[in-house]
Amino acid sequence: MTLLLQLFINGLVQGMPLACLAVGFGLVYRSLRIFHLAMGAQFILTGYILYALMNWFNMGLMSAIPLTIILAVAFGAAIEKGVYLPFFKALLQFHQQPQ
Repeated sequence: MTLLLQLFINGLVQGMPLACLAVGFGLVYRSLRIFHLAMGAQFILTGYILYALMNWFNMGLMSAIPLTIILAVAFGAAIEKGVYLPFFKALLQFHQQPQ
């Protein structure tokens, strides 16, 4: 019985991030009609940032998590400014041209 409970909890812990990612993909696609590939890249990059901070820079978990969140938000803002904003501006100009 203990093994079954442990396997159930491990399944929940491993499945929750994937479920959050899937809900995020669905929410972004339904609202913008764009399949947001950078969201998957940001999901993976965030894990790598946490790994790098903890192993290469010898930070503790409680100090690495806030810095990881800050760096992930900065990466998301850079993607928004560098990729999506020019894309939407070009799309807006295309739709405003006289036919």
